Amino acid sequence: MNIKGVGIGRGVAVGPVIRMAAPLPEPSDAPRAEGIAVESEIARVEKSLALVNADLNRRAEEAANGDEGAKQAAPILQAIAMFASDLDAASKAQLTRGAHLTELLKQPQFHPYSPEQEVVSVWTGTHGKLDDLDLKDVLPFEQGLLDYIDHNTDILKTIRETEDFTADTEAALDKAVEAFRETFVTSAGKPLVEKKPDEKHTTPVEQEKIVAGEK
Repeated sequence: MNIKGVGIGRGVAVGPVIRMAAPLPEPSDAPRAEGIAVESEIARVEKSLALVNADLNRRAEEAANGDEGAKQAAPILQAIAMFASDLDAASKAQLTRGAHLTELLKQPQFHPYSPEQEVVSVWTGTHGKLDDLDLKDVLPFEQGLLDYIDHNTDILKTIRETEDFTADTEAALDKAVEAFRETFVTSAGKPLVEKKPDEKHTTPVEQEKIVAGEK
């Protein structure tokens, strides 16, 4: 290895040299391939974070057992390791929503959605109404929702005729989406929204009282 530079002293110095490793290449900004599931990508990110966290904690432990200068670096390394402990909830939610929106934009072949239907679909996705769905349930949910809104509300007609999306229309859409969510059954055969038991119609259960000394 030839190292070029300007000398700062006379003569020749012989000894070990510590130099920084070459910088890592920038991560690829290419979109995720369609055949790769978003869940596997999230798992890959979490695995990478776990490896970084383990390496930083190892370095922090070595620093804590080193000389006085190294000991000062230990808490800094421990603090940095905390940032790589896990994929934070906000980032995970953003990745999940992005995957759902990508799935949402897949329209039936030879049967493209109308502009008003696209407005409903995009609004539903960007407002988190699909976040708790499995990816395989996104398209069935979208198709069922559009059919429900078409047969039970005037929302599509209003958007089509007025070419506007007012606050009243948005409120009506929000109500309709929530109503459909309560009727949707996932591919696993479970309702998307678990209905809570009606306390007014709950049958009281009498419990036997046990009194000390009685048989």
